[in-house]
Amino acid sequence: MATATETVELQQDEWSSLEVCKALRITYRQLDLWIRSGLMAPSIARAKGYGSARRFSFEDLVAIELIRQLIDSHVPLQSVKKALRHLRSHELSLQELEHAYLVTDAEDYFVLYYSDRDLDKALQEAMQRGRPILSVSLGNVLAATQERIGMSRSLSRGRKSTVQTVVDHMAEAITQSLGRMKNRALDHEKFLCTVLQQTGAEFGELFLFDRSRRKLVLQAFVGLDDEPIQDKREYELGEGLPGLAAQTGEPIIRTYLGGEPRFMKRAQRKGIRFFACVPLKVGPIVVGTIDIASMHPTLPANGQPSLSSSDSRR
Repeated sequence: MATATETVELQQDEWSSLEVCKALRITYRQLDLWIRSGLMAPSIARAKGYGSARRFSFEDLVAIELIRQLIDSHVPLQSVKKALRHLRSHELSLQELEHAYLVTDAEDYFVLYYSDRDLDKALQEAMQRGRPILSVSLGNVLAATQERIGMSRSLSRGRKSTVQTVVDHMAEAITQSLGRMKNRALDHEKFLCTVLQQTGAEFGELFLFDRSRRKLVLQAFVGLDDEPIQDKREYELGEGLPGLAAQTGEPIIRTYLGGEPRFMKRAQRKGIRFFACVPLKVGPIVVGTIDIASMHPTLPANGQPSLSSSDSRR
């Protein structure tokens, strides 16, 4: 359980979609489904079209953790929605939430109790009536959320991998490079070759966003053979790893592709063991993605990628 000081810090923070998924151990598809179905909504910033991103508060993360626990307990989505509506109507503070219990029949019955004594009495009455009842400790939900966030941040701050560092630097270098180019034409293959040279990866592909069709479209690929890394040449926003990186605006790394459902069968056949998808940005707007892949489990390149020398000559 987080200390009082840590809880205050958590309340003052905000999270992106990928940070929420990583901390609470849910998939982006699950989170997107819960938001689109009206179970919850990010309270700091909602996505407003292409290039924008959702931002979540600590209270949002507590609600998401509760949704996950209720669904894991086989409560139907419509009943989960009713439970959340019931909770919001009480406008509980985090201090009140810490001592509260939600009791439900997983259908239409939702009651809050604030003491163990009242809870035990309600459960005994339900058992005497033969009515199945589910009791959820909201204090445990709060504690689980704090613990997951703490573990996620510890991993991110204390043990950030060299791979992630290289990809972060690459994303920054690519963004700066595109900013310098402005209206100059991009030599797609030359740009990809420069990225591969700087990172030590063996494969690369470039997708740009077609605004009229609202799709990411493959523009170029380079590598050890004559076919792209992935199975598809076009992606909707949120589809596949390129679509997910474009939608969230954050790099995605995979060091294990076994069982990866996002159109990566060809990559697995190539023997690829490392894959990174980096959003291309001009200012705050995502204009495409660049993918790099390697047959090694990590990038062999050392240092910080810098694309300025090759790009500045175009």
